[in-house]
Amino acid sequence: MKIEYRIVGGSADYGVLADDALVDPASTQDRISEYLPSLHASPQVEALPVSSGEGFESFIYGRAGQIAVAFAVARQHGTADGALQFINDQLAALAVAGQFHLKFTVGAKTTYLAFCALTTFHPDPHSDQSSFIRYAFTGSTYSTNEPA
Repeated sequence: MKIEYRIVGGSADYGVLADDALVDPASTQDRISEYLPSLHASPQVEALPVSSGEGFESFIYGRAGQIAVAFAVARQHGTADGALQFINDQLAALAVAGQFHLKFTVGAKTTYLAFCALTTFHPDPHSDQSSFIRYAFTGSTYSTNEPA
């Protein structure tokens, strides 16, 4: 799996957030785990009077729901300071943007979470040459069509 992002209104190029493909046998790869897309529906439910004047019936309209995508990424770094610096740099890079487009590639299939916001950036306590960060993003458009 490869997870890429770009800032809405920024460059048209995607940056790599995580890639678990082993490109260089001499290097370590990202390990993506806990990948979980979920839909939180937000239907509109209203009680409307029945035309006969006796009681109410429910009007239910399926409004667009919120789509949340969460995952964790473990990375190995050259030094303990390098791991800590990566966590700080990653937070600084993601915290400045309001909206993102995420691109998920698994094999030959690609899906997008468009116009989403970062809702969680949670690194585990730093102790060695590795970093482990939990990410979560929330948006309303999840499809196979690339956002403009």
